[in-house]
Amino acid sequence: MRTKITARWLLLLVLPMVLLAGCAFVRAGTIEVDVPEPQPAQEAMVEEVSILILESWPVQVRVAVSGYLSDAVTEIGDVDIRVDGDTILIRIYTTRDPDAMGAQVLTPFELSIPLDYAELGLEPGTYTVDVNGVQETLVLDAGMMGAEATEPEEPLMSEPQMQAIVEEVSIVVETAQVNVVASGYLNDAVTELDIVEIRAEGDVIEVRIYTTRDPEAMGAQVLVPFELSVPLDPAHLGLEPGTYTVDVNGVQETLVLDASMLGE
Repeated sequence: MRTKITARWLLLLVLPMVLLAGCAFVRAGTIEVDVPEPQPAQEAMVEEVSILILESWPVQVRVAVSGYLSDAVTEIGDVDIRVDGDTILIRIYTTRDPDAMGAQVLTPFELSIPLDYAELGLEPGTYTVDVNGVQETLVLDAGMMGAEATEPEEPLMSEPQMQAIVEEVSIVVETAQVNVVASGYLNDAVTELDIVEIRAEGDVIEVRIYTTRDPEAMGAQVLVPFELSVPLDPAHLGLEPGTYTVDVNGVQETLVLDASMLGE
């Protein structure tokens, strides 16, 4: 009988200790949180690449890219540009908030990427522009790059061409860089953006965006949206601090230039 009483008391003493140890184990487990490893950057899905030569002065080169993002909450992230021989490698990466919720559908995007051939150290020649695996050819000649160029005295347009239909114009100022962002429509599915003409007269900056079309090409007769970012060089245009009207194919916006924007 004495033995049974002793065992019962031992059981009552040991049981709380086991429970306390279990609680300690649970508490320790809640503190040790595994931090997920950062996910590698994903490349955007690129469908089409085209080269735009903007015949402003100086000549500007832009790479127009269209494609798809993997879902409705994925966004364009970093853009990396480097030169490997006669290939210009452009990598467009995406970013996504892992906690965000959105429709799991492909979301189209369009992007206009400026190419600074001086900064990239490019010389006259033929280059392959590779954007996330989709390629297009770029031909740079000495005149385009300013090696043998002189500013034309006559207007850039030698014969009438169609102007793009501009719906909206906005001014984007980043430090000393001024960009005119124009959006609108092309007349049909085979019409393309061609050249851009920029001139300043008094307090008006005229920007004319022209289109080109292969007369033998067949395409859907529907308006096709476009967006184009046109850089303005205030120094080259001879602009002084003040307020200007920027007229893009008849659509106007106001630009205010101060001395700091002109590098003064």
